[in-house]
Amino acid sequence: MSWQQKLLNPALKLIEKRYMANAKGPEILRKAFELKAKMFFHAPRRAEMEWFDVGGTSALCIGGDAFDPERVILYIHGGGHVFGSPKAHSAILAQLAKRVGCEAILPVYPLSLENVYPTSLNTVRAVYDGLLD
Repeated sequence: MSWQQKLLNPALKLIEKRYMANAKGPEILRKAFELKAKMFFHAPRRAEMEWFDVGGTSALCIGGDAFDPERVILYIHGGGHVFGSPKAHSAILAQLAKRVGCEAILPVYPLSLENVYPTSLNTVRAVYDGLLD
């Protein structure tokens, strides 16, 4: 275990776990998650981000001069289909895409608490099929 992880784990248990337990609903947690991501993570220089439609769904494309458009990462953000969004994950994925040297696509998909299964799964599949086309 790294020294960073040794410091981070107790802090997360003390602060974030308590915050999540006392939150008044998922929407508040989602907004806080996006704000923290914006504060702590930053995209690399020259990373260009553009919204477009793929497979009938809005998606964020990360690219630029240092990114190969012939290779693409289709990134389905974590959060158990309950939390997260392309905005919250864009900076982290831009760092990864630049290091790998390819573009990245982050689709917006319906989250589970407001939508029934398999809505989000079908949306992600439509994006995948749209990229293949």
